[in-house]
Amino acid sequence: GREVILTLFGPLDGDVELTELLLRRARLRAHVSHPNLAAHYGADYVHDRVGFWAEHVAGRSLAEVVASGGRFGVQRACEIVATVCDAVGAIHAAGIANGGVSAHHIIETPDPLVLLASVCADRGPLMAPPCSPVADVTALGRLLYFLLTGDNSEINLSTTLVSELRQVRPDVSSP
Repeated sequence: GREVILTLFGPLDGDVELTELLLRRARLRAHVSHPNLAAHYGADYVHDRVGFWAEHVAGRSLAEVVASGGRFGVQRACEIVATVCDAVGAIHAAGIANGGVSAHHIIETPDPLVLLASVCADRGPLMAPPCSPVADVTALGRLLYFLLTGDNSEINLSTTLVSELRQVRPDVSSP
């Protein structure tokens, strides 16, 4: 009796190992609770696809917000990324990676932000980037850069990132 988001992976070409991996991760994610995560309700396998259903969250994605009004201020961008880091940390504490951490997966609501977390596989063309805690952290760095600059192109998250960022946003300070 409620509106949900349904995510389907597949066809899986009968790959039992991948099917079990996706189901395990989706079911583990259903046990993760955090105020900034959309609830995942369950997962199942049918017709060579794994699907999971999650809470529908009304609002606009951060990608839509940036597209309609430009970049975020430094303080607000840092607050958003810190909130998302906390939510992703809850997922990592459950022994799974989030995958899909991007401005498209984060919904701005009147209440706190909600991260619409994905469940992904370590292999196969189903998700990109690879699903791992390291990929999640890298994606969080890219999210901060995008929120500050509005630039969604591939960036090198190296030690020179801050100097490159300051060329676009001189209001970004060292701390």
